[in-house]
Amino acid sequence: MIKYKKNHYNCSVCGGNSFSKIYGVSVFNICACRICGVVCLNPRMSEEDYMDYYRSQYYRNYISKTEVKKLYSKNFKNIRGIKIFNDLKNYITIKSRIIEIGCGNGENLAMLKSKGFNNLIGLDPSLECSRELQKIYGIKFFNQSLSKFAIEFNDKEKFDCVILSHVLEHFVEPDKSLRTIANIIKPEGIIYILVPHLYGFKNPFSQFCIPHTFYFSNVTIEALLKNSGLAVERYFESPSKDEIIIFAKKTNKPLVFAINNSREYERVLVYLNRNKMIYIKAMIRRGIEEFIIKVFGEDIYLYIRNFFKNIKLVCKI
Repeated sequence: MIKYKKNHYNCSVCGGNSFSKIYGVSVFNICACRICGVVCLNPRMSEEDYMDYYRSQYYRNYISKTEVKKLYSKNFKNIRGIKIFNDLKNYITIKSRIIEIGCGNGENLAMLKSKGFNNLIGLDPSLECSRELQKIYGIKFFNQSLSKFAIEFNDKEKFDCVILSHVLEHFVEPDKSLRTIANIIKPEGIIYILVPHLYGFKNPFSQFCIPHTFYFSNVTIEALLKNSGLAVERYFESPSKDEIIIFAKKTNKPLVFAINNSREYERVLVYLNRNKMIYIKAMIRRGIEEFIIKVFGEDIYLYIRNFFKNIKLVCKI
């Protein structure tokens, strides 16, 4: 397994550098910013290392073969794709130029294509995903990072709509990524965002994983968008209640980089500590995982984790 260097970053929401570790072991530390309250992975890898990680390991360790096969089966019900279409249909037209960043296997874009949209582009670091997307759906695909795509981007072909479906929480520096996105959409363009909801899980520790760099609440994601030159236009209801769904647009208002929300930081601590038994079980689990990592290495740990995940999925079929 390739060993990646981990770097400390200032807060992407408020720019601060004061963090409290709230959960984690040797592989990753989950921290809360003492100034604005955003929860994030810190230290974390660089964007270049994350791109290499996603290309070489992510889909092997976190996306099981069972899940991929389900995506292309005739009985696959694209619930999220249908949700995205229904939320966006009043804001886009058939002629709209749409890009999904971090499109994965492309099921969301496939849904839009089935509804008559053809001006579609997918962006994802996975070469495997690009092959499937172009082969099965015939949708144009770029196998590269957002920053590289933006450098090579033709400014005359700006987008009407950008989709970030459970992708924003993977960015190393989401503030910079959102500013890049704001530069590739039209002045009246829109951004549709889905992220896991920090306060939406019955087990507050169940969402913590290595690929997720950020864990947002309504307060922190709105602050992040504001500091990135974007404004929330509306929230959409989430059927599962464990995700935040936002419709945002560019704003001409000046950026405000100093956000002090100590109440959000306190709310995070209360939320994570409200159930001592869940906390104890989570720490026992992390202790076992840490032992496996120290004895056998991170690669074996991820292999075992994915093995049991596959068994669980097979049992559901």
